[in-house]
Amino acid sequence: EELGTQSMEGQPATGTRITETIPAGGIGNQQPIQVVRETWISTALRVPVLIKTSDPRFGATTMQLSNVLMGEPDPALFLPPADYTLAGGRGAGPSLRRPAAQ
Repeated sequence: EELGTQSMEGQPATGTRITETIPAGGIGNQQPIQVVRETWISTALRVPVLIKTSDPRFGATTMQLSNVLMGEPDPALFLPPADYTLAGGRGAGPSLRRPAAQ
């Protein structure tokens, strides 16, 4: 079932709901079991931002992506730590080494 589009964590997301019914006797159950899974996927990020599952065997669960920051990451995240040195290595190329403990 298509749920349309709505804003999640400031991102437009499209939702779908899948309902599965396990018939009585299907897995040893006396009554039918209805499992519902709702998924909202960010149209910009192309990842799920919200997943809700309702299953009487396991209860309700909710997983949500939060604190989404759009933009370029800080270039410092891709630099080696200041106490590392570039050492000539064998094989594939140079390697990073941490100084020996004093």
